[in-house]
Amino acid sequence: MAEITMTPIEPHQAGGLDIVETGVSMLGIEGPDWRCGHCGRVMITSMKLDAIKVMLAYKCGRCEGLNLVPGQG
Repeated sequence: MAEITMTPIEPHQAGGLDIVETGVSMLGIEGPDWRCGHCGRVMITSMKLDAIKVMLAYKCGRCEGLNLVPGQG
């Protein structure tokens, strides 16, 4: 399974974006695993986030850092 490290951002960079709280973990059925760009924790498993057409910020459940899918923003 592929792992992708997300792009870390600061809270002021998320202005206007919806924030997805990943909690303990988010689990999909197909796709790569996504690591927090701040702390390295796998926060989303088996999900094709790059197929989502809207830009969202993902909040890590461990460090509370905000992340974007690489290539967005």
